[in-house]
Amino acid sequence: MSTTNTRALFEKYYSKTATEQERKELAALLRDTDDQLISEWITEMGEQLQETTHIIAPDRADAILTNILHPSRTNHKQPFRLVYRYAAAAAVALLLSAGVYLLTHRTPAPATSIAEVSPGSTGAVLTLADGSSVQLDSTRQGVLLLGNGLQVQVGEGQLNYEQATTTSYNTLTVPRGRQYKVMLPDGTIAWLNADSHLRYPTRFDGPERRVELQGEAYFDVAQQATQPFIVHTSTVEVQALGTAFNINSYADEAQITTTLVSGAVQVQSLSAKKVLRPGQQEVIKGNTSITLNDGNVAQAIAWKEGNFYFDDTTLPEILRQFSRWYDVEVVYNTTPGDKTYMVMISRNTPLSKVLDLLTNADADVKFIIEGKKLIVTSN
Repeated sequence: MSTTNTRALFEKYYSKTATEQERKELAALLRDTDDQLISEWITEMGEQLQETTHIIAPDRADAILTNILHPSRTNHKQPFRLVYRYAAAAAVALLLSAGVYLLTHRTPAPATSIAEVSPGSTGAVLTLADGSSVQLDSTRQGVLLLGNGLQVQVGEGQLNYEQATTTSYNTLTVPRGRQYKVMLPDGTIAWLNADSHLRYPTRFDGPERRVELQGEAYFDVAQQATQPFIVHTSTVEVQALGTAFNINSYADEAQITTTLVSGAVQVQSLSAKKVLRPGQQEVIKGNTSITLNDGNVAQAIAWKEGNFYFDDTTLPEILRQFSRWYDVEVVYNTTPGDKTYMVMISRNTPLSKVLDLLTNADADVKFIIEGKKLIVTSN
């Protein structure tokens, strides 16, 4: 679609005259419009939007739309790669669903009744082969002596292994409200999302490199053609040579999703094998069904880039991610509707601002914080 048509859709959206189909077209454009235009807008407006409290003010909304509707007024920069487009979406929130208009001239809804909950941070627990454990956080620096002459570097929220002389197994546990990164002995780097566990050897012997995952992780696999890298989850094995991919295998999700960023992987369930090409996702529901489709890479790896990104996502799906990152229990006092949202916002945003955005976008929902519980009710 041409830039002129894109501007026209934004104008209709902003004036609240866009039809449901036109809103869907606009949502698609946000995913498919030239990377440079999107990245310039997000980069230039993102830091300013961090100052917002509950909803984008009318004058700020006008400024945002001016930048989008008149892209020639912005400075030209090198385009971002697609998978990094949303990394600059610091505190930008755009919710597109039937009847929802965030960038509008209207009075902000009352603040959500909540206590402040800070976003997650860097941290993990390293469990050694003898059962002892080491607490890791963003401030820990230096060298860990793990026995048998093995030394592991710790710094800037990352463990760095070298090949050990003997093989033992370590487990990296990332609690709710935390994230962490580890460079494995072969040079593969794994980013672990909140509420995730990775078990791996301190030395990769034999014909394959095998690790075990619970939760979610992004892997950038070191290439070793004669020794494939295998990630084992509860029901799925993903085999790679040199590639980058994301696996979401949380127990409270209805499916296990593998998203391939580059290279190639083979995904095997109990009943079938599939080979993915870059940009594709494999979705397994239960133990048998495999669905192969073109995936939204940016959405799948947004957490690794420090953002939440939801596209056509229901409220329960959104709140499950919030629950892990902010370490709160979600309690429903009302039945969530089937409305879906498109949301882009930094994971560094306090929970109160995130929830206020949802409340302002959906007048039927209300959030209350009681201790470590997030209660969802209706107005």
